[in-house]
Amino acid sequence: MVDGILYAGYGDDGTGTATSIRGFAKDDYDPKHRLPVNGTSGQVLTVDGSGNAIWGPAPQTGTNYTAGSGITITSGTIAADTAVVATVTSVGLKADKASPTFTGTPAAPTATAGTNTTQLATTAFVSTAVSPKANSASPAFTGTPTAPTATSATNNTQLATTAFVSTAISNLIGGAGAAYDTLSELQTLIQNDMSGLSALTTTVDGKLTKASNLSDLTDFAAARTNLGLGTMAVQNASAVAITGGSINGVILDGGTF
Repeated sequence: MVDGILYAGYGDDGTGTATSIRGFAKDDYDPKHRLPVNGTSGQVLTVDGSGNAIWGPAPQTGTNYTAGSGITITSGTIAADTAVVATVTSVGLKADKASPTFTGTPAAPTATAGTNTTQLATTAFVSTAVSPKANSASPAFTGTPTAPTATSATNNTQLATTAFVSTAISNLIGGAGAAYDTLSELQTLIQNDMSGLSALTTTVDGKLTKASNLSDLTDFAAARTNLGLGTMAVQNASAVAITGGSINGVILDGGTF
């Protein structure tokens, strides 16, 4: 300050050097040169956007700003370079490497089929992996599907394999010869010998049933006559009556005759 006038550098040539010297006086008629009187301790003299002198906060101690290192200095105003601002903005849009949370429609390279690592699986990879699978509802199999063979005589909704069907057919024909082990062969045999079958049916129908123990005879008297039994065959064993004839070789030890 000289003679009540405070001289201060004004402007910036880009290297931090003032481009002009401005004098400030308490009673100067020009507000741009009038020394403000409302300052407080710790403030420094600066100018506002209109070029008027004002008191403001002091810059940080020990901080040097150099134009060209991401910082521009224009007329005493320090601003970040637009490229730096763009970079900072871009960083703000990045996801964290640890447990990232993506938005939108993230994309990634599709791994080759059969890959089994920690590589990200895309929808294309998953689609390829599940495409060979059959639906559980109404599946349409291809190739040669296989399944466990059920035990013989199983009768439920379990799949029947060719082995199960082959066993069932073998049990049905019961070891019949190759000439009569199909229904078609049996049909042909029957058609070729219908007369013989008819005669066999008649013969079988005329036979007694073994389990009936002769109770199904149609004429018991004729059967006894044919067997030479006579009427004795139907008498009570404790009251036998003999009429006529003789008994040879019988020892009488009591009873009534």
